[in-house]
Amino acid sequence: MNSPTPKYLLDANIFIEAYKRYYAFDLVPAFWEHLASQSEAGTISSIDKVKAEIHPKNEQLVRWAREEFKRWESTAVDDTKNRYQHLVEWAATHEQYNEHAKDEFMKADKADAWLIAHALANKCIVVTEERYNADTQRRIPIPNVCESFGIECVNTFQMLRGLGIRLA
Repeated sequence: MNSPTPKYLLDANIFIEAYKRYYAFDLVPAFWEHLASQSEAGTISSIDKVKAEIHPKNEQLVRWAREEFKRWESTAVDDTKNRYQHLVEWAATHEQYNEHAKDEFMKADKADAWLIAHALANKCIVVTEERYNADTQRRIPIPNVCESFGIECVNTFQMLRGLGIRLA
């Protein structure tokens, strides 16, 4: 029996870093084509709060996100909202992080806590370019929270390998 294909949930930095740096549309169009086809197939997705973080000055990326990427999932569903509240409570009582880090993480318009909440609610693998940092106090990195809640967290290259995507 084959195991089900994992579902990947993408952080804003996956789109933004690729667009600005290593997978520019004009240099590696296959990367964007794979993201679009995998989103259409339901293998990868992201959330509405991540879409909102893609800055309008990145016109080509905004247009691609609107026209090509098909899976912008709503965070306004009860299970995600309940998990978000649990994450906010966790952050508020977690002594490692300073108050500024907690305030940033808990802002309702910021995507990080919502992304993790949606991953918890839907058993997704979180994809981010952030790195785990056991000693940080000034911010709450996505991988740190994922580890605390038992959520698998990978980077772009690990996701591409997991999906068997080769950019030729």
